[in-house]
Amino acid sequence: SIKTSGSQTFGDAVTLGANATLESSAGTLTFSSTLAAGGKDLTLSADEIDFAGTVSGGGALTLQPATDATSIGIAGAAGTLELTAVELGKLADGFSSITIGRATGTGTTTVNAVSFSDPVTIRQPGVAGKVQLDGAITGTGNALVTLSAGSGGVALNAGVDTSAANGNIILTGDVTLGAATVTLAAGSGDVTFNNKVDGDKNLVVNTSGNTIFSAAVGGTTPLTSVTTDALGTTKINGGSIKTSGSQTFGDAVTLGAATTLTSTGGNLTFNSTVVGAFNLTLDTAGTANFNGVVGS
Repeated sequence: SIKTSGSQTFGDAVTLGANATLESSAGTLTFSSTLAAGGKDLTLSADEIDFAGTVSGGGALTLQPATDATSIGIAGAAGTLELTAVELGKLADGFSSITIGRATGTGTTTVNAVSFSDPVTIRQPGVAGKVQLDGAITGTGNALVTLSAGSGGVALNAGVDTSAANGNIILTGDVTLGAATVTLAAGSGDVTFNNKVDGDKNLVVNTSGNTIFSAAVGGTTPLTSVTTDALGTTKINGGSIKTSGSQTFGDAVTLGAATTLTSTGGNLTFNSTVVGAFNLTLDTAGTANFNGVVGS
């Protein structure tokens, strides 16, 4: 490890021979040539990190600011630690994981449209920590996407698409929908909401894997609608989904708790089976449609 109060500037190519942490508490980490981590884990900690050459490796890469409360901007978004689209484009495919943010981060990370080809975690999980998605995240290669926030929550003003990678999408922290329609597409991967989901917008989930609602959906602010595609399984473990419009479950539904589905102005439609040893209550101003077997 190398720890300094000021900047660290590497004018020549850098190669790791062991796991390494490079940390600047009040300066910049500058790599003027290539950075080759090999199979080693690498943590870079500073409020400015600059890459001029390719960054490659097969271990875990962590990019984080010097302190927990520092904001992060990804792909052109505003933040004290700015990781531009050009700099992120220097990251070669092959890392076992890419983590952006501190394990105890309490600031805000704002994300513009960006693509990753390795598993990525964007985190601000400490008290008041927030992750705000203002542009779509696309996953290719073997990418999966994890967004992890503290009490500031996860603001989805855009969607996530890992369908090319069949990668999981994991959202930890209360989710607020901000775009008119937020679409999460995971191919054969799972889409998991670990906390509640709110926002008067449309939610669309497309996956042949599992769509997992672990907490109430629309409990504070009802969603406009919820739609899942015809493949996979929707697991309703949080007990309730409330919308102002329709709820359409194209795939099989499994209840993990006593569940109430409420639509104040639309239909409730189940296009496949509904199973689970729990009570199901439907409250709708429209029509409840069962197009598959219930309770088989």
